[in-house]
Amino acid sequence: MQGFQGADLTIKSIKQSINSKTQAIKRFKETRGRAIVIGRGET
Repeated sequence: MQGFQGADLTIKSIKQSINSKTQAIKRFKETRGRAIVIGRGET
């Protein structure tokens, strides 16, 4: 039982890290997109 609980915790932590990574990528793409739009507006 303890081993199963530990595996469940690691799966949860892996899912959380994946979620945070995807959120960071989304934010990076959004900010990069805005920067490109701002750059085009200036030129």
